[in-house]
Amino acid sequence: MKKYLIVAPVVAVLGFSLSACGGSSDGSSGGRPTTDQVANAIRSGDDFKSDQGSMSADEKAATDKLVDCVAKVIHDSDISDEGLQYLVDHPNASDDDINSHLSAADQKVGDSDALENAATECVQQVMPSAAASAS
Repeated sequence: MKKYLIVAPVVAVLGFSLSACGGSSDGSSGGRPTTDQVANAIRSGDDFKSDQGSMSADEKAATDKLVDCVAKVIHDSDISDEGLQYLVDHPNASDDDINSHLSAADQKVGDSDALENAATECVQQVMPSAAASAS
């Protein structure tokens, strides 16, 4: 059950991150942020960092794999390049800030069952016993 608890913040990030859009503050010239940039943004979020302190080395390694998987799901989704860039640039944005930058198309992506299902698959791949105990 404890392993499921470390999964919850990452899966929550998926819902948060899929509802973003905006511009770049890192000086990039546009284009889609990389999967690594998305993963680094997830890892730099305050909620994620606060959960890391109480994890064992094995839990941290599993969570890193989960973040990489979720970042790929987000990257490969239909969210706009601008939405993805907003996530990378604003990992601690509030829901209100995210919603104020959200396009109608990105809202549909963020609300899609396909993304939730993909995130669930990440959990099942990285931590199958945690996913089984959660259902």
